[in-house]
Amino acid sequence: MNPLLVSVICVLSLLSANREPQGEGNRLVGYSGRCVGDDEVAVRQEAEQKAEVALVRELARFLEERTGRKLPPRSLWREYYWLRGRPGVTSRPELKVQTKDYGTLVEAWYELRIPPEILPIWLDRVENLNRQWMSWRLITAGGTIGGWLLAIGAMVILDRWTLGYRRVPIVVTCLGLAVFGTAAAWWWLLENRY
Repeated sequence: MNPLLVSVICVLSLLSANREPQGEGNRLVGYSGRCVGDDEVAVRQEAEQKAEVALVRELARFLEERTGRKLPPRSLWREYYWLRGRPGVTSRPELKVQTKDYGTLVEAWYELRIPPEILPIWLDRVENLNRQWMSWRLITAGGTIGGWLLAIGAMVILDRWTLGYRRVPIVVTCLGLAVFGTAAAWWWLLENRY
């Protein structure tokens, strides 16, 4: 069977399938939709992956309801794996496999149960991470302003020191360093969010 056709069938079935009730209390469920293909093992893996991705999306929605915070995707996965490592947190896939004339049909559900004693610890952890990131953001903003003031001051001092004879190389160098420093600082901050 054509892999593109299999992907289209999975996406369409995901959009049209009846979804399981999600986010009931501390129980979250991710549903894969219907995945079809000739290779049963590959279809099972694809369905499990889609169910796990749907579970992480559900975890993001759950977190946003509880804290009002949105986490970037990489941080969501990190928090998901952190949660799975806590004692009492259960995470298990459930598969429904059917063999049809056109191939193997697989539906997957991924369930995550968070015990009541772990939930406040996790929510505090997310709040602390957010506060830490906001403080780094303020430090980076202050550093950006300070860096630009330093670059402008260096341009003025060096221009006066050389009596204006090296104005173009001084301006280009100072502005280049300021732009590079600003871009590097903000790139580092946004890449290392959480």
